[in-house]
Amino acid sequence: MTGPRTARPGSLRSMLEALVALLFTRAELMRIEVEEQQERLVANIMLLAAAVILFFIAIITLLLFIMLVLPESARVMTAGLMALGLFATALLLLLQLKRRMAHAPKPFALTMAEVKKDWHAVSGKESP
Repeated sequence: MTGPRTARPGSLRSMLEALVALLFTRAELMRIEVEEQQERLVANIMLLAAAVILFFIAIITLLLFIMLVLPESARVMTAGLMALGLFATALLLLLQLKRRMAHAPKPFALTMAEVKKDWHAVSGKESP
């Protein structure tokens, strides 16, 4: 019995094996990038949800502040400071979300860079 045949270097079979191995590597890289994009999306959605919840709480608190703006100044001041704190926190979360989205890498940028390098190595030309 003979084991699996290995292709001679430079033969069509060895080139096809190299091409298939390269395609598997690129597919794995793309899978990893899809997972990273999914993780970023989930984190951004969680930040947005927290900001929206705090925004609604701040609006309700602000309305209570306006309604309570009567003689009991300590209670009123506390409600006002609470509303301001919630607004500030919500705004900070939204600014963080905006910054994260502005600085996030383009989807599949690494995969495309590797494919362009492969194209250049195989064809000797710039990518199509």
